[in-house]
Amino acid sequence: MLFDFTTKVDNKDKLISYAKEHSVHSGAYCELIVYLKSLFTHYNDLISKAQLNAFVKKTDWGWCSFFNNIDPNDKITFITYNYDIWLERLLDAYKLNYNVCGFKDRGANINIVKPHGSIDFIPMNIRSTSTGIDYNIGHYVDNSTPIKKIKRYPRKFPEFCRSTLIPPAGDSTRVHPSQSWSDVLRNKARSSASDISANDEVVICGISYWYVDRKEIDEILINIDPKVNITLINPNPSSEMNAILCSFFEKYVLQTTSERIGDIIYA
Repeated sequence: MLFDFTTKVDNKDKLISYAKEHSVHSGAYCELIVYLKSLFTHYNDLISKAQLNAFVKKTDWGWCSFFNNIDPNDKITFITYNYDIWLERLLDAYKLNYNVCGFKDRGANINIVKPHGSIDFIPMNIRSTSTGIDYNIGHYVDNSTPIKKIKRYPRKFPEFCRSTLIPPAGDSTRVHPSQSWSDVLRNKARSSASDISANDEVVICGISYWYVDRKEIDEILINIDPKVNITLINPNPSSEMNAILCSFFEKYVLQTTSERIGDIIYA
């Protein structure tokens, strides 16, 4: 496999040494990180703030109906593995205050946890805006960098940085061992799941349950109260995930569209 080299080492120094001997694989890994950041940043920049605000005023999209009906006193946690910031931008469009886990707490009831990173996560010690690719894998795979050393630049995207993203590699722990910023956020996702009570609502949307993220998703599911109200929104749900949800939860509902998402939560 492309990233199989990451399974052969147990610390940063060995990883760097091994990467130098396997430059094709390590180089591809570094290139993928930069490519993903550039790609998602490009698509983000195609939609201006004015265009997004105009969209939310006229759309009947189910999720926008949900955002529009959020009560400031509602406690909501989003756990997302997406690199983009469309969720954050939509919350801004609806003037909803929120916290991004790992950064300054704004005292909001809405929390966003992004265990695989985001296009607006940038290590604090990085200042370069060079368009080149740094092939020193140690700059990308750093298990000694705690979350406090990462700061967030909302809507400010240099063309290149040593981005804090976890690319699709089968399992984030293979790339970022324990004590990394990713591990901090992964633990937060698990603890957030444990805080869910039987009277709460859980909505799962946009999850394919492919083998890449299956382990992390299962870590969350097994920590949720089995008596919770849980809804999966997917027009073509994974048979494996459907079976898991049917087995784990007493009040599981499958919806094939997000059209009525506001009704699901605010019925």
